[in-house]
Formats: sequence, C-alpha cells, structure tokens
Amino acid sequence: MNLRILLYQFFTVLALVAFDAAAEVNVQEITTKSGIKAWLVQSQSNILSLRFAFKGAGGVSEKPGLEGATTFLAKALNTVGTKGLSRTDLTKKLENMSSSVSFSADIDHFYGDIECIQGNTEDTVSIASQLIYHPVFKQQDIDEVRRGLIASFRRSKARPGYLLGAKLNLLTSGPNHRYSSRPTEKSYKSISVSDLLKHMKMWSKDNLELVIVGNVTSEKANEIIDALFKDLPSKSNHLSVKNPVMTSKRGTYLINYDMPQSIVDFAHEGVDATSVDSMMLRLIMKVLGGGISSRLGKELREKRGLVYSIDASCSYWNLQSSVDGSLETDNSNVGEVIEEIKKQWEVMKSGGMTSEELEHVKSYTIGYLAVGLTNSKEISRYILGLKIFDFSLDYLQNRRKLVESITLEQINDAASRLLKPESLIFVVVGSPKDLKAVSVE
Repeated sequence: MNLRILLYQFFTVLALVAFDAAAEVNVQEITTKSGIKAWLVQSQSNILSLRFAFKGAGGVSEKPGLEGATTFLAKALNTVGTKGLSRTDLTKKLENMSSSVSFSADIDHFYGDIECIQGNTEDTVSIASQLIYHPVFKQQDIDEVRRGLIASFRRSKARPGYLLGAKLNLLTSGPNHRYSSRPTEKSYKSISVSDLLKHMKMWSKDNLELVIVGNVTSEKANEIIDALFKDLPSKSNHLSVKNPVMTSKRGTYLINYDMPQSIVDFAHEGVDATSVDSMMLRLIMKVLGGGISSRLGKELREKRGLVYSIDASCSYWNLQSSVDGSLETDNSNVGEVIEEIKKQWEVMKSGGMTSEELEHVKSYTIGYLAVGLTNSKEISRYILGLKIFDFSLDYLQNRRKLVESITLEQINDAASRLLKPESLIFVVVGSPKDLKAVSVE
C-alpha cells in the first residue's frame, strides 16, 4: 500500500483517539471561599497534579542589574528548607510519599508544580505552603545556587547557540526590552536574599492562575487551593511592561564563529494565540516548516541535502507572538539555504497549500493531542497554558470543529496575509562563505 495512504490512515485513527481523549478532558471553573478562581479537570487518575503561575512575575519583572532573579528564586526554592523542615527532611518526606513540589520561571511567569498520590494530598500541600510562605534562605544554600548559576553561565556564554539566541532576541524585541536582556555573572553576584524576598511579594491572588487535575471533587479542590493560596495578598504591585518591537532593519545578521557548520535562526511577526488566525497560521507553518516532511524539509534536506535539520513554527509569549525557525547547515550552503527559505515562504504566500496538504495537516493537528494528554501532569500543564492565554473553558471540546471547519480558501487567504518573506530576520553563527549580511560581528 502507498506510504502516503498508510500515513493518512494512521493520522485519521490517531485523530479519532485524540478527539475521544480531548472530549473526556472536561474543564470547569471553580471559585473558592477566599475568591480564588481556578480550572478543575476531574479524572479517574490516582495522581493529583496542581500547576500554578504568577502571571508577569517571570523575567519581565526583574529590575535592571538583577537579571536572572526569577530563575535564582526558583532554584533556591528547590534547594532550601522551611521554618519547620530542613531541606534534607523535606526531601525525604516528599520521597517517602512519592510526591513532588517544584518551582520554575520563564521570561513571562513564575510557576509551581505539585504532584502527589491522592492519599498524600494534605501533607504534600502543607509542604508546598511552607515553601510559598516560609522558606528559609540560608546564606550557604543561596551561595550554592549562585555558584551553580554562574558556572552554567560561564559554560554557555561563548557557545554558538547562546550567541544566536541572544542576537535574535535583541532583534525581535528591541535593545531595551526585558525580553532581550539576559543574566550575567555580575547580575547573579548582585542578587541578595532581600531581592528574592521582594520578588516573592509580586505573588498575589490577582495574578494567580492555576489548574488542578485528578480524582477530586470540586469541594475538595476548593479546600486544597485555599490551603495553599488564601493567605496571599489580594493585589501586588506588578511592573508595567510595554510590548516588544522587532527591528525595522530586516535581512541577515552574521556572527562569525570558527566552526565547520553554521546554525541559523529566523523569524518575523506572528499573531496572538487566541486570534481567529492563530490556528490557520499553525497549520500553515506545519506544512511549510514542520520538520522533515514539510515543504522546507523535503526541499532542503531530502531533495538537495543542504541542511542537517530544519524546523519552523509559531511561538507565543505573553507580550509577543512570532513565526520562527532554526536550521543547521554547512558553511558553504548558508546563502543558498536562506534564499530557498525566502522562496518557499513566497510560494506558500502566493500559491497557498494544496487540498491534500490541508487534509493531512488537519488530521495531524487533531491527532497529536493523543500523545500529549496522557496523565495528570501533562494535562495540567497544557490546560494552564490555555488559561494563561485566555482561551475559553470549552476550547478543547471545540478544537476539533475549529480545525475541521477551515477551508482551503480560508487558509490560503491567511497565508497571503500572514506570511511575510520580505520581513524575515536571519541570524547566522558560523563561518559562511560570501554571505550578504546587513551586519557582521
């Protein structure tokens, strides 16, 4: 049987499985006695997963000179003990219960993850609550975290990937925006315990987003949430951050680096995650640049052998959305690869996709959730992402209909409006031959 037909049948079956899985993920909004609103997903799993975020309390909230403070805080909370428990005792207690409590941060938000077996919920929540309200930042623990962050920074700062990301962030966000600033050894050395405690004061009920998943009633979920968060202040002072602005000087930027191959990132403006065009742009990018089976993958890797790897997709952040991609290629191929990407961008923009491509990408898009929504932790992460971006409660139930309703005329109209080959920014790190660049470092 033809491989294409087999793949089509596979994704059709996968899509039906995913639809069943998504249909079973019923999201309901609950409000606790203290007024906290949360999303609850009731399941038959014995594992309870609670994921929360303090919106705007990520890297964008860091003061100049204290870049990296949110990552520092997350790692510190994963290292220290509390007023009632040393870190050794805390870790042992969590391990004995097969529970976990952890914290993390990205450029936008500060996150917490709690996972436990249903019978150990109360004790696990108690430990998480102590870490949220009463962490003990001993200087020796803080110094250990600092040494680890500085060591990691020293290892990465001269690597090609670090240089590539830093330059692209600068071009897509602007030189004075928090999205383009990065921690330095100096900033890590400047962060004090007082700075960490001040940052925790940005946590409040008005910037709290949370999802709880498990075999739990709405009444019990309310109790768990209030046990954790009812003592948070109602409001806190959040920094007002303007939207980033991409550079108007489009083209190719080169950072010379002595190595046999070049790495390349490229980007232009995208659309908001909840925009009516968002799903169509995601389908377009899957066909255009979604891995080896995409148009770019087939043309640049399969047919012409010009790249080791290539991928392009949509990216969404709180203050910015973009279309971006990355690739690796031999130094001698960089110029040719960049021109072919522009060409394929223009072909999709002007000619659109075929009906066959549309049907295949629809099946894939409906089907891939079957791989992701398989346990409480994965569901809580996915649902919290929807909540942070202000998707509706019934998004999962309507998602399949949304994808299926997209017509060839609609998606090709979207491609003509949303793809901007003339606006692409390319950043190259390597030693390419005879590359025309607007800037060379």
